[in-house]
Amino acid sequence: MLQFTRAIGVSLVGLNNAITIKFLNMFTNITTNPTDTQYYGKEILSVKEACLYMDISQSYIYKLTHGRILPFSCPNGKKIYFRKEDLDNWMMRNHQFSKSEIREQAASYIANKKTGSYGK
Repeated sequence: MLQFTRAIGVSLVGLNNAITIKFLNMFTNITTNPTDTQYYGKEILSVKEACLYMDISQSYIYKLTHGRILPFSCPNGKKIYFRKEDLDNWMMRNHQFSKSEIREQAASYIANKKTGSYGK
């Protein structure tokens, strides 16, 4: 316990046991759960890593790969791997335009239609 308090710089002396245990569980959960920062340098992700990276369940990833909706590689016919770039592109597809972007497109369309140069 003393080593733990030195490591995090917080003294747990004087707290009741329930609060101490709750705090320790919370801190352990934070330090043991991987975050997106560990994937910054990786190009290829496993199924588990892809689930954590995209914040979706394994069953949903398998559903997407079974339906050939999500691009993946299966080099030996068993384990599935994903390129991080493909996952990013898949997550960012189907862009929804903001109202200001729609107004700009409409203004551009009207201006070009008057001059007859739209779509040429």
